Amino acid sequence: MANKWRPSRRQVLWAGGLGALALGAGALRRGDQGGAHNGYFLSLQQALKEAGLYRPTLVLDSERLHQNTGRLLSHLNNHFHYRIVGKSLPSVPLINTVRAQTGSRRVMVFHQPFLNLLADKMPDADLLLGKPMPVNAAKRFYAYHTNRAFNPVTQLQWLIDSPQRLQQYGELAAALNQTMRINLELDVGLHRGGFTDAGEVGLAIQSIRQHPQLEFAGFMGYEAHVSKMPG
Repeated sequence: MANKWRPSRRQVLWAGGLGALALGAGALRRGDQGGAHNGYFLSLQQALKEAGLYRPTLVLDSERLHQNTGRLLSHLNNHFHYRIVGKSLPSVPLINTVRAQTGSRRVMVFHQPFLNLLADKMPDADLLLGKPMPVNAAKRFYAYHTNRAFNPVTQLQWLIDSPQRLQQYGELAAALNQTMRINLELDVGLHRGGFTDAGEVGLAIQSIRQHPQLEFAGFMGYEAHVSKMPG
């Protein structure tokens, strides 16, 4: 199961420039929100004003990011493997920053162009698809993959959610004569996709083991509340 990094507070803030922030502050009723922005957000507003950024702007608080990665590592306490999720903000510099602060080279990727980019820019990364890709997207990855320092055979896991998709990937692997590592997505009860029947999972593993170009890499399940589990 891949754990998503979630800031404990708003470290990543969509700020709509001075105009939008002022509008938001004026539109909120004091009784509903307890008053205007506090000093921290007022300082962000002032910084946006001074920079002349009167448009939606992404503001990253690097100090708070560092505090959060430190807190994350204290909670993990060397008991779990942490995988960075490049979904909400697929930024190579930001992922590199989190990698440096956490010591993890594991990254979850959600679309083919960014997959190729990470394979090129982070040749030591361990990449896992965060959602099943159409087989033609996987085909495009191999067509555009050029950095030989990144080895998909050992550093990339394709996510599979059904017997039909597994068959398609098996046919692609055979056509390309390319070994592909397969990670099976399990429906843990949230019905966000994945295998729901244990019998189908067993047959999928058997099919993978019988295919000369497929390797079983593990399971992935999405549980939004796992970070709130005690211990």
